[in-house]
Amino acid sequence: EISSLKRAAAELLYGKIPEGSSEEAAACFQKAIKLNPNRLSFSIELGLTYAHLGKNEEARTNLERGLAMPNIEQGGPECKRRGREALAKLPKETPSD
Repeated sequence: EISSLKRAAAELLYGKIPEGSSEEAAACFQKAIKLNPNRLSFSIELGLTYAHLGKNEEARTNLERGLAMPNIEQGGPECKRRGREALAKLPKETPSD
């Protein structure tokens, strides 16, 4: 999601920015997880994408998976901070009957 002002500025500097969607981003993160399931950033970013799409259950699952992984990659602590913030903002789960 890029604002129209940022998109216009980038187009002046670099040319046209390709259109994308959150659904495409989710598909790319799913593929990345299949290729390397041990990168916490892939799971957290997928969780953030699902949260943006309103898919709260999928968001929670992926955020929790990423947060449970060890910090072995550069940027891991910052990624986890963003993941914890997003998880805290998700609606609470309702118990099933």
